Amino acid sequence: MTQNRFVFTKDKIEEIQSTGKIQRFYDEHKNAAGLMLQVTPKGDKSFCVRRRINGKPKTLMIERFNFAASKLERIRKRAAEMLSDLSHASSSEEIEKERKKITLEIAFNDYMDDRGVKSINNTKGLSERTISDYTGDINSYASHLKTRALHNINQRDISSLHTTITKKNGARTADRVCATLRIIFNYAKKRYTTSSGSPLFTSNPVDTLSATKSWNQPRAMRSGLVIQKENIHQWYSALKHLKDYKRSRNRQGIHQNVVCSYLFRFMLLTGLRPTEASELEKSQYNQKRKTISFLDLDAITRIKNAKNFELPLSDQAAQLLDDMIKMLPPDCKYIFPSESYDEPCSESIQRNWLDYVKKQTQIKATRKAARATFISIGRSLGIDPLVIKRLANHTAAGSSDVTDGYTTSEQEVMREAAQKIAELL
Repeated sequence: MTQNRFVFTKDKIEEIQSTGKIQRFYDEHKNAAGLMLQVTPKGDKSFCVRRRINGKPKTLMIERFNFAASKLERIRKRAAEMLSDLSHASSSEEIEKERKKITLEIAFNDYMDDRGVKSINNTKGLSERTISDYTGDINSYASHLKTRALHNINQRDISSLHTTITKKNGARTADRVCATLRIIFNYAKKRYTTSSGSPLFTSNPVDTLSATKSWNQPRAMRSGLVIQKENIHQWYSALKHLKDYKRSRNRQGIHQNVVCSYLFRFMLLTGLRPTEASELEKSQYNQKRKTISFLDLDAITRIKNAKNFELPLSDQAAQLLDDMIKMLPPDCKYIFPSESYDEPCSESIQRNWLDYVKKQTQIKATRKAARATFISIGRSLGIDPLVIKRLANHTAAGSSDVTDGYTTSEQEVMREAAQKIAELL
């Protein structure tokens, strides 16, 4: 059981104890359809669905929980039927009335509730960090829009917001906030429908930034610019020499230019996402097997697909980890730590040193550039696309798990591919 979300079984429901307060638990079964279990302060348990009716959240009971009589398959089916009825407006007047009641805040909260927190049973959920980032974007920069009906937020509002944030808080922040708003509007287009299945919302005002080419950074830059082939060796060399940078004053702890030098090169040699690489712990590295693994619960929930994942390393990538670990105190948890050793190297520090490399080389690169370049090199070498997807921890088509059940031979195929990419660098 992860917090208040898990796959309902009668045994697990039976084990839930009263806390003296109302508790709500959400079913993570693939056919859950919004099924919820509500437990009263006295310990009574009822299956319910919760949706907005006339703009107000309502909890509708399906039936009380009875260990002998309750049939979860039937209850899930009934939940789906009830949600279908609740989500649909039945006339043009009702459609207009419902549109006016769905504010940005309501849509945002519904989105958060539907996605939930990422876990083993909810692989499409949001990480705690993403939840914090999205909430901060809305509360800090778009709070004046929270009580506005979605259909009353127009392109002019978005353009004005983007321009204002750019001037006051910077280009990167403006793009990030508007990207968050775009997610909410796209969600609303799919989430709220008429009785015939037509969407209550048919447009996304944030699209105006693309239509007018007003994003501060092109989409390619936002998603991770690929380093051009003719610049790869120069960029890699600059990353390597970053560790030799001399600081003007002495400070305690490991120098962050050294950490970033090893971190960026490791990302380029593995294709790991920035957060996956920077938060690596020593316990995840198997020096003998030359692999890093995301197998325990804590590690799995820190990666995008939230699946068991073991990555074979090239000789060069493994050597980087060996050299990095030798510089760290034995009790340091992280492979790429902060100056104080008690947490991973921060994103802001990484960006600062990437900016330094940019000034030295005139090569633009985001934190995602290493991953995008790794994938690009793999494709240029003619490596099987499925192998590249596995190395990059992308879900393969027709598969629910990118690594589950890998054989030794498949691991070696992946290692050989990683070695080919490393040798090109």
